[in-house]
Amino acid sequence: MATDKIELWDKFINDWPISRIESMTINEYTQVGNENTFTYWVEFKLNVLGSIKGSPSFKFGIYHRNDKKSITNSSSRSYSDDYAWSTKYGTTPEEAFTKVKKAIIEVVKNITSGNLISQTSHTLKQLIPDTFLVFRAVA
Repeated sequence: MATDKIELWDKFINDWPISRIESMTINEYTQVGNENTFTYWVEFKLNVLGSIKGSPSFKFGIYHRNDKKSITNSSSRSYSDDYAWSTKYGTTPEEAFTKVKKAIIEVVKNITSGNLISQTSHTLKQLIPDTFLVFRAVA
């Protein structure tokens, strides 16, 4: 079982190297029906390493909406026709995605350098805490 987990993690690292994350588009990060997005990998493919299923998709900072019905923005959640995101990350999907992606890149760089206890890690824990726990559990 441990070997299977290591192989799964190696596949994730191979499919999502830092260079790909740095150039990742919003559609590569989150897209309904695409099982190769970053968020699909973290929530479903890596679930044997630490499950984050069950929490609302807002845990990813921004997500591609399956339900296209009109929803009114609130003080904490924003919606466009295609995306929903936590308002604290920006006023547009692009702004929110840029902030989330930047935080993920910082955490990946800290993990690969062995710096798990950094201010950067603290920043991501505030941004998308469940995802941080997955990275920390498997790093």
